[in-house]
Amino acid sequence: MSNQESPRSWKCGRFCLLEPQKSQKASVVIEQVEFTLGVLDLDLALLKDKPDPLTDKSTPEEKTLFNAWERSDRLSIMFLRMTIASNIKTSLPKPENAKDYMKAIEERFKTADKSLAGKLMADLTTIKFDGTRSMHEHVIEMTNLAAKLRNLGMTVDDSFLVQFILNSLPPQYGPFQIHYNTIKNKWAVNELANKLVQEEARLTQQGIKVAHFVQRAGHKAGIKHNLGQKRAPPRSNEANQPPKKKKKEDLNSLATKTLWDHYANLLLWSSYESCH
Repeated sequence: MSNQESPRSWKCGRFCLLEPQKSQKASVVIEQVEFTLGVLDLDLALLKDKPDPLTDKSTPEEKTLFNAWERSDRLSIMFLRMTIASNIKTSLPKPENAKDYMKAIEERFKTADKSLAGKLMADLTTIKFDGTRSMHEHVIEMTNLAAKLRNLGMTVDDSFLVQFILNSLPPQYGPFQIHYNTIKNKWAVNELANKLVQEEARLTQQGIKVAHFVQRAGHKAGIKHNLGQKRAPPRSNEANQPPKKKKKEDLNSLATKTLWDHYANLLLWSSYESCH
């Protein structure tokens, strides 16, 4: 395979065999395979059951049908094994015929779809904007995660996606979130994205940036410390101090946000199970 070719494709004559994408739904992959086999006139084994074995009394038509079915079955299995990903192929049982092999592949993809949906859902509900990239890129990534979930048969409404995006914002965007909660006509995803880009530019002009904190052990090399400087008085043992009570407003806000996230996850999973 040359460097210019995609790592997920192999050329075979005039046709391109595609390895299924991670975000593709099982039914989409099966439809693509069935269409390609139909174009190649190799789908006889998928459309009809295996004919009866040939005997001395078999007619020429029966012999022709039997030979055509065997050829279709053999080449269809080879095509399927060339098309599916290696990690899926090794986990499948040895095929008896192309039709059963197709069913096994479909069941295997359904299992993979559920696992992938869980990961995508976790990413969508826990992702945070940390300032390491632009707000536009952050919103685009969350939009792509929602699109992948839709491709897997899950329902992700724009209202849910808007709330997920708002939940991913840092404290610097607190006034922006308060303003959104006060407006009557809620924004769509595209409008929210434009507003957030404008808010990001406004905060940057005011010198307010989202800090991306990284803990580092020890001191930086090359920095000399003044040994003659008096040490600061030791801090009181915070472990022996009674824990500070959180404000009632903060606790209520945290509880509301947690309950909303659980409710959103429940609706997403319900929509997924109803489609499967």
